[in-house]
Amino acid sequence: MKGLIVKGIAGFYYVRNDQGDVIQCKARGNFKNEGIVPHVGDLVEYQQLEDGDGIIEEIFPRKNQFIRPPIANVDLIVIVVAASKPKPNPFIIDRFLVMAERSNTDI
Repeated sequence: MKGLIVKGIAGFYYVRNDQGDVIQCKARGNFKNEGIVPHVGDLVEYQQLEDGDGIIEEIFPRKNQFIRPPIANVDLIVIVVAASKPKPNPFIIDRFLVMAERSNTDI
């Protein structure tokens, strides 16, 4: 079955399938051996077990990914800053803009 990772906590990934159900899954060990970490936003192939949980079998290629927070396949970034308190930091804003541009994400 195919789905989208919508949440990840402590090695558990919550995958929403086409019917809108959210299944608690674990990733196969071969991802760790290959240095691949599932991210929120990943499109995955998973197998549902008899107890209702699932195992992530495959992670489809990513459009883009961000390290902090660990998310993938981002289409749009919205940057929100305070007008006066705290004082806006142009360096941080520039940093987010560069990250978005490098990953081909709309701003």
